[in-house]
Amino acid sequence: MRIGIDIDDTLTDINKELENAALEYATKLGKKQAKDISNLVDKNDGNIYQAKYGFTYDELKYFLKDIQESVTNKAIPRENAKETISKLRKAGHEVYIVTARDSEFHDNPYKLSKEWLDKNNIEYDKLIVNARDKAQICKEEKIDIFIDDKASNCIDVSNIGVVAIRIANDNIQNNEFITLKDWNAIYKYISQIELMDVLDENGNITGKIKTRDKIVKDKEFYKIVNLWLMNPKTKQILLQKRSKNKESHPNKWDLTSGGHVKVGENSLEAIIRETKEEIGIDVSKDNLIKILEVKEKKKFVDIYFIEKDVKIEELTLQVEEVSDARYFSLKELITAHDTNDIHFIKHSFFPKLVTYMKEKIKDIK
Repeated sequence: MRIGIDIDDTLTDINKELENAALEYATKLGKKQAKDISNLVDKNDGNIYQAKYGFTYDELKYFLKDIQESVTNKAIPRENAKETISKLRKAGHEVYIVTARDSEFHDNPYKLSKEWLDKNNIEYDKLIVNARDKAQICKEEKIDIFIDDKASNCIDVSNIGVVAIRIANDNIQNNEFITLKDWNAIYKYISQIELMDVLDENGNITGKIKTRDKIVKDKEFYKIVNLWLMNPKTKQILLQKRSKNKESHPNKWDLTSGGHVKVGENSLEAIIRETKEEIGIDVSKDNLIKILEVKEKKKFVDIYFIEKDVKIEELTLQVEEVSDARYFSLKELITAHDTNDIHFIKHSFFPKLVTYMKEKIKDIK
């Protein structure tokens, strides 16, 4: 995934220091502080300071260029920010630093930002400055996750389908973003989230990206994959038993493997990944056959078939997902379906699977 990260008050924690510096500067100028600016939208151009302290344009420019730069240059990264970014990149994620530091108020915002990042050994793949419109940058750069301290920026990027994480010391939450207090929490959250493409009613990718939970909550369309593995020697089907801790259908027998198609994946890549993760075996794309494409309410389901001689003792089960695995004959599965056996998940597409399997197993009538 491509992760966008703000600098000021995101990689650093300088909000109080900047507020004190602004107040001190305003006091020297004889400015009075505005009573309430809570309804003002932060435009990432110093408008909050102007509204709060009544700075003229030249006074604002002096504050941002001289006073703020002095604070930001001396700032140290938040605890574990550097280490978290390094781990994210090692995990295969790209890190784009996206800052609103711009050429209007800074002589060279790129040099200013790069020198601070390099001095503090913060890794990144790309540095973007002059980014007052964070949402537009996320759209242009195809960013999947964006981390910022400002709620307004998080809402903006969320509105274009980017997963927004706000880092702050308060507990303010919003349907458009999640607020986390430190970089350890951010790493844990990113490691666990499953980003997916939002589909339209015809199964086409819309360009929006959401977490799996949010797609379900928002009643959006998405894609999942399933696999039926048949042992060519015994003509039996390998099923997995879902873990007792699963939210849906715990302790029930299901298809060989399956799961959600992640953002950027196609269904073939997803079923190869899911099979390896859930039962620990490698399946080749050359041997996989897509036998069905069905639509179930908000889910588009691609079902694959493979013939492979796999012994139960060769399996490595993902304990969070799978509690057991065993082979069943097609006759046993037909009986379970027809009798509504509560130990098996009853898929609407099962009759179509049976039709396909009867062609594969000629002795079943």
